[in-house]
Amino acid sequence: MTVNRDFEQSIQIYFQDLIEEFNLELIKPYENADTFLLKGEKCDIEFSYDRGETGCAFIPKTSQQFNPGYRVDFVYKFLYPFGGFSDMAESTYDQKKQLSWYASIIQNDLKNVLKGDFSWLNDYITKKDMHGYLTALALCLASNHPIHKKFVVGDPTWMADAEKYAIDNNFIHL
Repeated sequence: MTVNRDFEQSIQIYFQDLIEEFNLELIKPYENADTFLLKGEKCDIEFSYDRGETGCAFIPKTSQQFNPGYRVDFVYKFLYPFGGFSDMAESTYDQKKQLSWYASIIQNDLKNVLKGDFSWLNDYITKKDMHGYLTALALCLASNHPIHKKFVVGDPTWMADAEKYAIDNNFIHL
């Protein structure tokens, strides 16, 4: 059995309750990558697997044209800074334990995200992950876009330009 097939089956097992409750559909968006998506009505969950690390991110379905994924563990830490959070997914390379851990966090504390509650998102971006968000934005722009060009060559003004672009296009609000 391949890693992809094991990964797919493990997602189905550990996320079974959420799959049923939110009518999620498991798909493989890229043929040659260890990436799967649980597609939902208001939010997708993206899974990736690389060298022993399982990634799990929310991808909101909003009207914004640019919406990267947001790591489940980072969202949890942001929304529940004093919660009883354990970094288990980062301390073990056991894919099944990592998936079980993510499923438990979502099932117990983050169902609101799957229901479409993104009221926290602007604060998360602007207070916790502005650099990551702007980096993802710069990389998603066309290769001939001035911000992308500046980013690629290491021009430090790319970040201010990307922030202005995000604000002007109502991606974020400061």
